[in-house]
Amino acid sequence: MNVDGVTRLLEQRGYIEVVGHADGPGQPALFGTTELFLERLGLDSLAQLPAVEDFLPGPDVAGDLESEMRSALGLGIEAANDDT
Repeated sequence: MNVDGVTRLLEQRGYIEVVGHADGPGQPALFGTTELFLERLGLDSLAQLPAVEDFLPGPDVAGDLESEMRSALGLGIEAANDDT
């Protein structure tokens, strides 16, 4: 998935900014939110955002999704065991 356009737009609007670079190949930029981002969301700090875990599916949902995807791709149980 390419998010370059979205990242560029958020940076141009002042909602995110480069705060550093990761070690590793290409040293990709690390972004952080700005005060404008917080202001637009009506927040005083990032601590007021809900935990990301609140938006993630549980392990049962992830397992069901994996099974559906394997079935759609024609992969059976054998392929799942090959990953170990």
